[in-house]
Amino acid sequence: MFFGSTLGPKKTLREKPKIYSDSLIFSLAVLRILLGFDTESHFLWEIRNLWRDIFPRVPSNSVFNSRLRELNRKMEIINFYNKLLEFYKELLETRVRIIDSQPVIFKKVSRANTINSRIYGMAVGYCPSTKEYYYGYKLHLLITEGGFPGRFMLSPASTHDNEMVMDMTYGLKDIQLLGDKGYIDQEDKERLKSLRNIDKITPYKKNMKKTLSEEEKELLKLRGQVERDFSALEVLNVKVCKAKSTSGTLTRLMTGIVSLVLIMISNWELDRNLSVAFCPHFT
Repeated sequence: MFFGSTLGPKKTLREKPKIYSDSLIFSLAVLRILLGFDTESHFLWEIRNLWRDIFPRVPSNSVFNSRLRELNRKMEIINFYNKLLEFYKELLETRVRIIDSQPVIFKKVSRANTINSRIYGMAVGYCPSTKEYYYGYKLHLLITEGGFPGRFMLSPASTHDNEMVMDMTYGLKDIQLLGDKGYIDQEDKERLKSLRNIDKITPYKKNMKKTLSEEEKELLKLRGQVERDFSALEVLNVKVCKAKSTSGTLTRLMTGIVSLVLIMISNWELDRNLSVAFCPHFT
């Protein structure tokens, strides 16, 4: 299995040997997303009946879900993601970074105060593009100018985009950070420049007297890369949160982002192109 080098069954003196290895569970999770299955039961039925030569042993639906959440709790998925970034660190060696956010919707609501269910970490937020309130999370993504996802964070939907800039750029310096109008904040811009020598470039609002230079206008055209990544994640069913718990949401989100990174890395290895075109979903 592809994931066998970094994910595997871990045994201790007190634990019984696992029938299904960690690498098998995670490989199945990524394969489910790449093949576009919404439900684990339908996916596992097809693997069990049509892919028997490749996967002779397939876990039940309950075992699959519990083991996948266990991998997430043990930080195995994020560790695998970090190892991918470390191995392909050449893809992160760029001076231009692009930051943006996207809703992860659990439920749409008519007003900011109309919600009955409460799940830890979720909140009511507003999506400017659709002009709708929703209950859920907000996914923050930091990518390179080529579109490679280098960092991501999840916050309650009510979090303002600017509140996450310092955390998302922690450890970075001497870069140009591109954002949309939601990241306009002069105080934050000056703080980034003085502490980390980061130039934050955003378009200005119509009522602002400042204007962009020609170089800044050309750089902001690169923001289309992050929209491409978000579109790919939407196809991978990351935008809509179908899990009923924070743990399930994080597991699904992590698996979706790792799947997107694997698609890009595969295309990079094939023709040195960071494309999201890998399977019929993206063609």
